Amino acid sequence: MKIRTKSILLFLGLSLIPLIGMGKFAYENGRQAIKQNLGLAFQQLAHTQIENVENNMEEVRKSVERWSKMSIMQEVVIGDMDATIQSFLLDVKKENKNFTHISVMNSEGTVIASTLPEMLGKNFRAARADKPRVDDVHYSDISGEWEVTFSFPIEAQFTQDQIIGSFMAGWNAATLSRMVHLSAGGGTEQEGKNNHFMLMRHDGLVIAAPDFEKESIFKNNLVKRGLRSALLASRKQEGYLVEKDEHGAESLIGYDYAKGQNDFPDLGWFGVVLLNTDRAFASIKRLEMVIFFSGLIVVFIVGILSVIASGKMTTPLMNIARAVDKVAQGDFQTRVTVNSKDEFGQLAAAFNTMTEDLQGTTVSKEYVDNIIANMNNSLIVLTPRMEIQLVNEATRALLGYTDEELLGQPFNMLLTGSPSGETSIHSRMERLGDNEVVRNEEIQYRTKDGRAIDMLFSSANLKNKNNKLNGLVCVAQDITERREAETQRNRLAATLHAVQDAVIITDIEGIIEYVNPAFERVTGYGVTEALGRKPNILKSGIQNREFYRNLWETILGGKIWTAVIVNKKKDGTLFTCEQSVTPIKDATGRTVNFAGILHDITKRQEMENNLKEANRDLVNREKALRQTFQDLSTAHEALKTTQNQLVQSEKLASIGHLAAGVAHEINNPVGFISSNMEMLEQYIADYAKVLKMADHLKESVEQENLAKTKSIIEEMARLNKEINLDYIISDTPKLLEHNRKGIERIRKIVNDLRAFSREDKNVMERVKIEEVIEGILTIVTSEIKYKARLEKDYGDTPPIECSPQRLGQVFINLIINALHAIEGTGTIAIKTYTQDEFVCVDVRDTGKGIPPEILNKIFDPFFTTKPTGQGTGLGLSVSYEIIKKHNGSMTVRSKVGEGTTFTVMLPINQEKEETS
Repeated sequence: MKIRTKSILLFLGLSLIPLIGMGKFAYENGRQAIKQNLGLAFQQLAHTQIENVENNMEEVRKSVERWSKMSIMQEVVIGDMDATIQSFLLDVKKENKNFTHISVMNSEGTVIASTLPEMLGKNFRAARADKPRVDDVHYSDISGEWEVTFSFPIEAQFTQDQIIGSFMAGWNAATLSRMVHLSAGGGTEQEGKNNHFMLMRHDGLVIAAPDFEKESIFKNNLVKRGLRSALLASRKQEGYLVEKDEHGAESLIGYDYAKGQNDFPDLGWFGVVLLNTDRAFASIKRLEMVIFFSGLIVVFIVGILSVIASGKMTTPLMNIARAVDKVAQGDFQTRVTVNSKDEFGQLAAAFNTMTEDLQGTTVSKEYVDNIIANMNNSLIVLTPRMEIQLVNEATRALLGYTDEELLGQPFNMLLTGSPSGETSIHSRMERLGDNEVVRNEEIQYRTKDGRAIDMLFSSANLKNKNNKLNGLVCVAQDITERREAETQRNRLAATLHAVQDAVIITDIEGIIEYVNPAFERVTGYGVTEALGRKPNILKSGIQNREFYRNLWETILGGKIWTAVIVNKKKDGTLFTCEQSVTPIKDATGRTVNFAGILHDITKRQEMENNLKEANRDLVNREKALRQTFQDLSTAHEALKTTQNQLVQSEKLASIGHLAAGVAHEINNPVGFISSNMEMLEQYIADYAKVLKMADHLKESVEQENLAKTKSIIEEMARLNKEINLDYIISDTPKLLEHNRKGIERIRKIVNDLRAFSREDKNVMERVKIEEVIEGILTIVTSEIKYKARLEKDYGDTPPIECSPQRLGQVFINLIINALHAIEGTGTIAIKTYTQDEFVCVDVRDTGKGIPPEILNKIFDPFFTTKPTGQGTGLGLSVSYEIIKKHNGSMTVRSKVGEGTTFTVMLPINQEKEETS
């Protein structure tokens, strides 16, 4: 080791050792103080976060309990026949998206209403609630989510202590992560990854964490992973410690456990707040940095002094080395300047003398490189073994390769292998020793991306002064554009040859230079007869001189001329054609030729004349038909009036039959609106108490009576805790929203009934058939629910063009007939689907069925199987006619003792004429 190096190391050692000792002492004392302060703060923060979660879960529990006590839940006794509870649950689920499912079971444990359709009808006897219950976080097979389940008994409204069902709601446990402040100290996202809060179940399973720890939620168990802080918290202990977290990073951890909140039970939850020790002890790290940078400054100063000393010796040598590199690259004008008389000065003088000699005897490499680089054609230099030695920029740009990808590779890699390429060129390159030269041969190069490029190829031998072969110089020109131009010309010639219309090309004097084969077929003149003559050989004498003067003025003005003209064939026959003449211009815009196209329309004109004669005959027949049609229209209008009166009469009869059921359907929403109003009256009374106490507080403050003010404040706090004002404020809008929906349901029933009962104007609209059915079901629901179970299977059908009022009459007749056919209770099923160009509706019942002997009479007017005075016999007859007027069909299938199915088929698109 050199003395200069040893002295630098000794000086650095004497400077850094005392600095490191003092820094170590300060670091250890500061670390212990920070650990104690932050640890206690993190323990308190964990306590606060757990308490916040329990407060939120208590509010969720209250909401579920309130829903279970609503008067609408009394419908559980009759199995929610009118789907009132089902509708209510769906509304609640829509407003409270954090619930995974909400279900209502009867006293036997059978689900009669649920936000999950697949639960309906299933029995969960073990899940019945005889008293309020909260189940800890668990994975639910019902919803397929991790959830907290709240269960409450539904008690009979007028019978004390009688449980008529259970109300069960699953709260999505994933929302627990949003109930806590995930970052212990706030700040940026990166900071949040270092200090964060995690909530765990009683057994140590993570149930809430920040977004960046979401992979741990419901998967990682910190107790089983050996996290001591989690184990202590699960044993109802609180405190802090330093240990490695679940990712193996050393962290400062504060921990605490849950105590329960009001009616929300203690489920054994606990939480930890973690902070990476790199951040926790960041202030101590600053002291380390001070020591570190102090050492760097010392090293830097010593290094600068060493560089100054060594620089005076090495600079001349570096100058000579750089000059040698430039000469090696072909720059013979390079000189070295060294102002000394020592060995470096002598070496520089010898170097300058050598470069002067080289400059006088050698052509500049840069000069040759410039020539090669600026060539437009591809240049490739090959070794005697046919390996690529040099390529220019034009070659690289054309083929897409770099120098590294080409140099040293065989020339074969650039050839496509076509017979005109690789085989021919290589057979001639094998004779390089015989001074073989390749001139202007067409071959194909292959690019890096596999494309083939047409090239005009030439090559020559490259020999040294001893006439020994050193390689081969290959020059190639891209002829792709030339090939494409030739292809286009050939394609154009083939098109003109194949076209069925006659084509003539003349010079600017009108001398024919080209005609296609169709010209001979159309005119009778052969190609040799036409060339060199003028188009006036076709002149018929029918067109006057003004006609031809206009032709020449148009085309000489550079415009296209078109007209229908009568020409004469070689045999003297006249023929009519559509003719156009177009000027053809060169690149400068000068007209050099004229192109004419003759389309023979003689036969077409003959057909047009025949059509005109036939049209005159049709006009005369149309006049006679119009009178007949007018007479039929008068009779048809009279028939339509009678039919509309019959439909309206049958419709009003249906309304009378359904009136009682519609009234009951309106009473249901009126019932729960009344219940909600009672709840709102209680809320208003409680709120009035708060306002009255606020007035008293204002008076005592104005009177400066501190004792009275303090007493009123304490009383207000007690009252707030008693009535839970925050809950009243949040629940009031929900009650009002439920009332609004009930009123909206009443309005819909009334509107549907009014729309159905008004006189039909037979207006065609484009609507979905399911919307028509739903409007009718609103009216007949009350009739159905006490006698039959309604099953709906709606397909994805397109809107159809129809009269919604008339179709509504059809479906209400079918549903009422189905109800009359059911003895006791049964099922009515409505199914919609698409078949070919029709939308189909099946109305099926499980009634007594129709005997085969009367099945073909049911669509006859006034035919009925009901006793006298209970039916008009017009329902199915009118329905059949309505479907017929819609260009549809109605069919029936029935089996005695099993039931009947009516199938209605309606076209998606009606014919343009109006449906009567």
